[in-house]
Formats: sequence, C-alpha cells, structure tokens
Amino acid sequence: MDTELALRFLRDHQPMPSDENLSDELISTYDEVRKYFLKVPDKRCIELFLNSFGYIDGFGVYQLVDDVILQFSKEDVIADLIKALKSEHYSVRYWCAMISANYPCLELVSALKTLLYEEDAEIKTASLTSLSMCEFPETGEVLKEYIQHESDEELIKDAKGILFEIEKIV
Repeated sequence: MDTELALRFLRDHQPMPSDENLSDELISTYDEVRKYFLKVPDKRCIELFLNSFGYIDGFGVYQLVDDVILQFSKEDVIADLIKALKSEHYSVRYWCAMISANYPCLELVSALKTLLYEEDAEIKTASLTSLSMCEFPETGEVLKEYIQHESDEELIKDAKGILFEIEKIV
C-alpha cells in the first residue's frame, strides 16, 4: 500500500456501501487504508475519511477512524468536518457528528445546531453529545432554542442536562 493507492481507494468510496452491501474484502481494504494513514499521516485523507462512512458501522471499523483524524490539528480538520456535517448522506452526517465531540470549538456549534433539527433521534443524540463538549455561551443559546422545539422528552432531558452543565461553566 502507498499513499496514492490509499487516497484513490478513499476517493472511490465516497461513501462506502451500507453494511448490507459491504463485502468482507471491501471493509478489510478500508481498514488497511485506515491503518496505513495511522502510520503515514497525510492531510489529504481527512476529507476523504470524513465522507467515507457508509450506513451502519462498517462492521465496527468506522469507530476506529477517529484515531486517524485525531492525528491532525483542529485547524486541519474543522473546515472538512463542517462540510461533512452538511453531507447529503445520513451516515456521513451521523459519524461526523460523533467525531465532532473531539473538536469542541465555536465553529462547529452552528453545524451541529442544524443537525438538531434532523428527524432522526440518533443524529440528534450525537449532536447533543458533541455540543456538550462545546462550552460556549452560544451553545447554551442553541440548546435553549432546541428545547423549545423538540418533542422527544428524552432528548429534551438530555439537552437540559447539557445546558445546566454549560451554564455552570460559562
């Protein structure tokens, strides 16, 4: 495996197929690419990995992509992460909402706010988790607005808990 081959593989799989259509060979190659970029970091893989997530969990491999992304600075990741949070692909938005928890910054608050108005509770939960790491007054305002519009009692409870903790800090 070399850098250009690994990048080409990722470019060709934007995103990966859903788990029901994912072969052992394909996810194995994806994992090899992931391991390669752990050893040979290259900023060009950031955007490609962030947009590579297929539906479900890639047989447990998608959870491990964090390790690759975490090698890079916040400055290298945030712009690509914000773009990926706006992806047309549900799976990309979901996994990037999860990854956002590793990058608590004001720039992500607006993109995560948008995801709070998705129909899916899983994306909302992932977004709330990431927002809980963003200890800014703006996060509190986002959560206050969200609580007023959300109908799911469990999500409201989670948002109120996060809001309480943020208000203690800011």
